[in-house]
Amino acid sequence: MPPIGAYVLVAAVAAVGTFALMFPIRSLATRAGFVVEPDERRVHTRVTPYGGGAAMFLAFAVAILGGLTNPWGVVIAGLAYGLVEACATTWLGSSSTQIVTFTAVIAALALAPSGLFGGRTRVRV
Repeated sequence: MPPIGAYVLVAAVAAVGTFALMFPIRSLATRAGFVVEPDERRVHTRVTPYGGGAAMFLAFAVAILGGLTNPWGVVIAGLAYGLVEACATTWLGSSSTQIVTFTAVIAALALAPSGLFGGRTRVRV
Protein backbone atom coordinates (compact mmCIF):
# COMPACT_ATOMS: atom_id res chain seq x y z
CA MET A 1 0.00 0.00 0.00
CA PRO A 2 1.55 3.34 -1.05
CA PRO A 3 1.90 6.07 1.58
CA ILE A 4 -0.78 8.74 1.79
CA GLY A 5 1.65 11.30 0.37
CA ALA A 6 1.62 9.48 -2.98
CA TYR A 7 -2.15 9.83 -3.19
CA VAL A 8 -1.96 13.52 -2.27
CA LEU A 9 0.69 14.07 -4.96
CA VAL A 10 -1.42 12.31 -7.62
CA ALA A 11 -4.50 14.34 -6.61
CA ALA A 12 -2.51 17.60 -6.74
CA VAL A 13 -1.07 16.84 -10.19
CA ALA A 14 -4.53 15.90 -11.48
CA ALA A 15 -6.05 19.10 -10.09
CA VAL A 16 -3.34 21.36 -11.54
CA GLY A 17 -3.44 19.57 -14.89
CA THR A 18 -7.22 19.84 -15.07
CA PHE A 19 -7.16 23.53 -14.23
CA ALA A 20 -4.36 24.26 -16.72
CA LEU A 21 -6.10 22.43 -19.58
CA MET A 22 -9.61 23.69 -18.84
CA PHE A 23 -9.35 27.00 -20.69
CA PRO A 24 -7.73 25.76 -23.94
CA ILE A 25 -10.08 22.75 -24.11
CA ARG A 26 -13.09 25.00 -23.52
CA SER A 27 -11.98 27.23 -26.37
CA LEU A 28 -11.46 24.26 -28.69
CA ALA A 29 -14.85 22.77 -27.75
CA THR A 30 -16.58 26.05 -28.54
CA ARG A 31 -14.85 26.29 -31.93
CA ALA A 32 -15.63 22.66 -32.76
CA GLY A 33 -19.30 23.09 -31.88
CA PHE A 34 -19.44 20.74 -28.89
CA VAL A 35 -21.06 23.38 -26.71
CA VAL A 36 -24.17 25.50 -27.13
CA GLU A 37 -23.71 29.21 -26.55
CA PRO A 38 -26.58 30.98 -24.74
CA ASP A 39 -28.72 33.35 -26.83
CA GLU A 40 -32.23 34.79 -26.78
CA ARG A 41 -33.77 31.53 -28.09
CA ARG A 42 -32.14 29.26 -25.50
CA VAL A 43 -33.25 28.44 -21.97
CA HIS A 44 -29.75 28.16 -20.53
CA THR A 45 -27.81 31.21 -19.40
CA ARG A 46 -24.44 29.42 -19.41
CA VAL A 47 -22.49 27.53 -22.03
CA THR A 48 -23.95 24.01 -22.19
CA PRO A 49 -21.98 20.99 -23.45
CA TYR A 50 -23.84 18.46 -25.55
CA GLY A 51 -21.06 16.24 -26.87
CA GLY A 52 -19.28 13.44 -25.08
CA GLY A 53 -22.07 11.36 -23.60
CA ALA A 54 -21.76 8.65 -26.22
CA ALA A 55 -17.98 8.58 -25.82
CA MET A 56 -18.27 8.12 -22.06
CA PHE A 57 -20.78 5.30 -22.53
CA LEU A 58 -18.47 3.67 -25.06
CA ALA A 59 -15.49 3.94 -22.71
CA PHE A 60 -17.52 2.38 -19.89
CA ALA A 61 -18.66 -0.48 -22.13
CA VAL A 62 -15.09 -1.18 -23.30
CA ALA A 63 -13.77 -1.08 -19.72
CA ILE A 64 -16.38 -3.60 -18.61
CA LEU A 65 -15.70 -5.73 -21.68
CA GLY A 66 -11.95 -5.85 -21.02
CA GLY A 67 -12.32 -6.59 -17.33
CA LEU A 68 -11.98 -3.90 -14.71
CA THR A 69 -9.07 -5.62 -12.98
CA ASN A 70 -6.85 -5.93 -16.06
CA PRO A 71 -5.60 -2.70 -17.74
CA TRP A 72 -4.15 -4.58 -20.71
CA GLY A 73 -7.48 -6.32 -21.15
CA VAL A 74 -9.16 -2.93 -21.46
CA VAL A 75 -6.63 -1.87 -24.10
CA ILE A 76 -7.15 -5.08 -26.08
CA ALA A 77 -10.94 -4.76 -25.71
CA GLY A 78 -10.73 -1.18 -27.03
CA LEU A 79 -8.77 -2.32 -30.05
CA ALA A 80 -11.20 -5.19 -30.65
CA TYR A 81 -14.16 -2.82 -30.33
CA GLY A 82 -12.58 -0.45 -32.84
CA LEU A 83 -11.95 -3.32 -35.25
CA VAL A 84 -15.55 -4.56 -34.98
CA GLU A 85 -16.83 -1.01 -35.43
CA ALA A 86 -14.65 -0.42 -38.52
CA CYS A 87 -15.70 -3.73 -40.09
CA ALA A 88 -19.37 -3.07 -39.36
CA THR A 89 -19.13 0.40 -40.90
CA THR A 90 -17.33 -0.91 -43.97
CA TRP A 91 -19.60 -3.87 -44.65
CA LEU A 92 -22.98 -2.75 -43.31
CA GLY A 93 -22.83 1.03 -43.49
CA SER A 94 -22.77 3.60 -40.75
CA SER A 95 -26.47 3.28 -39.93
CA SER A 96 -26.03 -0.11 -38.24
CA THR A 97 -22.61 0.37 -36.65
CA GLN A 98 -23.80 0.98 -33.11
CA ILE A 99 -26.30 -1.87 -33.24
CA VAL A 100 -23.61 -4.34 -34.30
CA THR A 101 -20.96 -3.16 -31.84
CA PHE A 102 -23.20 -3.08 -28.79
CA THR A 103 -24.67 -6.45 -29.74
CA ALA A 104 -21.10 -7.78 -29.83
CA VAL A 105 -20.41 -6.27 -26.38
CA ILE A 106 -23.60 -7.77 -24.93
CA ALA A 107 -22.82 -11.18 -26.43
CA ALA A 108 -19.26 -11.11 -25.08
CA LEU A 109 -20.48 -10.15 -21.61
CA ALA A 110 -23.10 -12.89 -21.73
CA LEU A 111 -20.32 -15.41 -22.38
CA ALA A 112 -17.82 -13.91 -19.93
CA PRO A 113 -19.60 -11.81 -17.23
CA SER A 114 -16.34 -10.68 -15.59
CA GLY A 115 -15.01 -9.35 -18.90
CA LEU A 116 -12.89 -11.06 -21.50
CA PHE A 117 -9.70 -10.68 -19.46
CA GLY A 118 -11.13 -10.21 -15.96
CA GLY A 119 -10.34 -12.78 -13.34
CA ARG A 120 -12.96 -14.79 -11.58
CA THR A 121 -13.57 -13.77 -8.03
CA ARG A 122 -14.04 -16.44 -5.42
CA VAL A 123 -16.07 -15.74 -2.37
CA ARG A 124 -15.39 -17.84 0.69
CA VAL A 125 -18.20 -18.27 3.10
